[in-house]
Amino acid sequence: MVNIKTVFSIAKKEFTSYFNTSTGYILIAPFLLITFFLFFRTAFLTNQATLRPYFDLLPYFLLLF
Repeated sequence: MVNIKTVFSIAKKEFTSYFNTSTGYILIAPFLLITFFLFFRTAFLTNQATLRPYFDLLPYFLLLF
C-alpha cells in the first residue's frame, strides 16, 4: 500500500526539478501561447466565449508537448 505522503513528496520533487531547469519554461511558453490563441480566436471571431473548439483541439496539442 502506497502512503499518500510519499506520493506527494515524489510529485513535489519531480515538479521542482522540472521547473528548476529551463526545459519546463521552454515547453510551457509555446503551449500557453497556442492555447491562448485558440481561445481568443474563437472568442473574438464569433463573439462567444465558448471553450468547445479549445477542448476539441487540446488533445492534439498535448500529444505534441
